[in-house]
Amino acid sequence: MKEDDKNPMNIRLNYSKTLARPSLREYSESIVFDNELRADVFGNANLKLVKVNNYDVRMETYFPGGDFVSLSLFYKDFKNHIELIDLNGGFSWSNSDFSTVKGIEIDGRKKLGKNIEFTTNISLISSKSTVIGYALMLDVPTKVQTWVPIDTFERVMYGQAPYVINTMVAYNYEKLG
Repeated sequence: MKEDDKNPMNIRLNYSKTLARPSLREYSESIVFDNELRADVFGNANLKLVKVNNYDVRMETYFPGGDFVSLSLFYKDFKNHIELIDLNGGFSWSNSDFSTVKGIEIDGRKKLGKNIEFTTNISLISSKSTVIGYALMLDVPTKVQTWVPIDTFERVMYGQAPYVINTMVAYNYEKLG
C-alpha cells in the first residue's frame, strides 16, 4: 500500500509460496563421511518436497539523497522441512511435519559523502521444528534391522541462524557507472 509518490513512507504486505526440493546429498542413497560431524551421513530417497508459506509486512521510509530505513516482520511455516537427525551411529535426513521461522529485520542506507555510502541489514530470527527421533531395531529371528520412530520433540530448525548481520561501506566511482 502506498498513498502517493510524495509520501516518503511505504507499507508493503506480502504473501508467497515456495517449493523446495531435497539436495542431491540429502536425497541420495549414498553414505558420506562428514568431517564436521565426524560421522557418516546417510541419504534418504524417501524425502518429500518442502512447502513454505511466507508472510511479511515491511515499513520503509525514504529520505532526501537516497537514504532509507526499513523495518520488516516476517513469518514462514514449513510442511516437510528437511532436518538432520541423529541415528545413534550416524546421521540422516528426515522431513519434519511442521516448522516455523519468525523474525524482525532492520535495513538501512546512509550516504556518507558524494560517492560513499554505508548499508546495513540486521535480522533477529526464531525458529522451531518438530522432529521425530528414531532407534535401530533388530528383528532377531530374521536379523533385519529397521529404523523405528520412538519419540517426537521440538528444537531449533536445523541450519537456521538466530541472527544475520550484513554491513557494507561502498565507494561509487562515477566514471565506471
